[in-house]
Amino acid sequence: MSAEVLPFPRAMDRGYVTRQASYAASLRREKAAAHLRRQIELQRATMLKRGIAPERVEIEIERLEQALVAATRRYGLTLAGGGAA
Repeated sequence: MSAEVLPFPRAMDRGYVTRQASYAASLRREKAAAHLRRQIELQRATMLKRGIAPERVEIEIERLEQALVAATRRYGLTLAGGGAA
């Protein structure tokens, strides 16, 4: 018997998203983009390691990227290409 493992959506974790966006906003644009890419990859690896289906992981990563981009814009930071990754 197997069960689907569902993640707690990181994109909905306002504290996490705000902390990452706030820190990124304190960095130069290139460093900010690299920081956000590392955080996204860390979340991807963690979800995969915990057994979450790869398709589900990509959905959650897309949502997280959208949340991070929106939050960084609130801090006045726009990243090249409009995305975090």
